[in-house]
Amino acid sequence: ALLERERPALIFVPFVTDSHEDHVTLAVILARALKQLATPLDAQVLSYEVWSLAPPSLVLDITPLMTELERLLFVYDTAMRVDDFVHYCADRALYHGYTLGGAPAYLESFFALHARDYPDLVNTVRPPHDA
Repeated sequence: ALLERERPALIFVPFVTDSHEDHVTLAVILARALKQLATPLDAQVLSYEVWSLAPPSLVLDITPLMTELERLLFVYDTAMRVDDFVHYCADRALYHGYTLGGAPAYLESFFALHARDYPDLVNTVRPPHDA
């Protein structure tokens, strides 16, 4: 109902191979919801990296935002209980700067695809009866 009512152009979700149980559940719920829409969305699903890498199809330079992003990540104390998540994210973004951008920069990487294709992606990783 939320997707029907809001008709978003962009949907952000952890990448489908993320191993966190909540992220797996979210992928399955989103795939199911997209398949059940009466009118398909003309939207992009941008899958972001949390605990694992995703194949990059969209890369954004977040270098000017790093100070603010780190400040905001420090507010998320749940992730910090498990690991130094703030520096994990910064290190990953710097890694993408070198490997995807060829220079020292902070890059955020997404796997982007049309919403109509997202259920098929989920079905490649999760059993089809779950999505």
